[in-house]
Amino acid sequence: MGKSASFASPFPNEQGSVISIYGDIVDILDQLKVSLVVSTDALRLFCLGAEHGQLSATVIPFHNPFGVNVLGNRLVITSRRAIAIFNNAPHMAASYPADPNRYDAVFAPRAVYLTGNCRAHDIQISGESVIFANTQFSCIAHCNGTYSFSPLWQPSFISELMPEDRCHLNGFAFHNDRVVFATAFAPCDTPRGYRNLSTKSGVLMDVISGDIAVAGLTLPHSPRLFDEELFVCNSGFGDVLKIDIASRKADIVARLPGFTRGLRTHGDFLFVGLSNIRSTRREIPLLESKVPLLSGIAVIEKKTGKIRGWLELPDSVNEVLDFDLVPGFRQVLIQDTNEEGGGYCAVETPVNSFWTPIEGAFVGEG
Repeated sequence: MGKSASFASPFPNEQGSVISIYGDIVDILDQLKVSLVVSTDALRLFCLGAEHGQLSATVIPFHNPFGVNVLGNRLVITSRRAIAIFNNAPHMAASYPADPNRYDAVFAPRAVYLTGNCRAHDIQISGESVIFANTQFSCIAHCNGTYSFSPLWQPSFISELMPEDRCHLNGFAFHNDRVVFATAFAPCDTPRGYRNLSTKSGVLMDVISGDIAVAGLTLPHSPRLFDEELFVCNSGFGDVLKIDIASRKADIVARLPGFTRGLRTHGDFLFVGLSNIRSTRREIPLLESKVPLLSGIAVIEKKTGKIRGWLELPDSVNEVLDFDLVPGFRQVLIQDTNEEGGGYCAVETPVNSFWTPIEGAFVGEG
């Protein structure tokens, strides 16, 4: 039987919620001194950290969050039609007026790129731009505020870029400042055509050569290169796979009790996002296995695949959409972009910083 941690909900008329804890995951977060920023289907972000063996959780309302990436002091979060950019001001964290001396990092919103309905999934900060899996237009794209997006790469089987989600291109591996691998549900070139094909039609694509590196995957997500080693989530099986780049041979690192999506590493560990299955899914081995599924974050040993533990998020969460690690910080706060009133806003200049109250709708004076 696992432990649990309670936290307050930011939503009106919703009681406090509970995160269930299994295994060593809290101790591992504590030892590594990292936090998690987790996007979910429940219109909220979870900021999870640990100190002195105790889990802490902060929940932030956020409209349709999906992809998450942290690089240094910058954080980006995608939604269906926008990419929000945040900057960390750690020197302001302890003085947050609503809860002084709790946080050691505070990410405040600094810009929003309006992409239109691109349904961005994986995302990566790259200089002054952000690169993202443009799922609706079946390509890898970048955005810097000039256009809705600029295409960088599309699979060879995609004949034209149309807002038709032809192959469900959803993830990519970024290495040495370039995209090197990408995942899609099927090599298909018709509007939402992947939905008419077997769920075992998933592909891992070599972006540099344009070839399909591995076929026959089941709803794959989150290809990642960690220390020159290639990993991918074979989501429909609940697997994390390790791919030999030379031979393209795939080996199972771990099989987990959930739809695997979201993959990060720190030290000797892999962190994996887990989700329940949407009711619209079909022919998925996870459903056929009858294994009870959970939504949360698991941690496994990178070399052995041993599952060291997991956090199970509250019942209000069915899916973990993505997450990233915030190294060096234990208690993270993200300020949402909501301006309906209440709370405080971080205002920072090159020489000073201030916490100012959010006063709600603007009322003119004369």
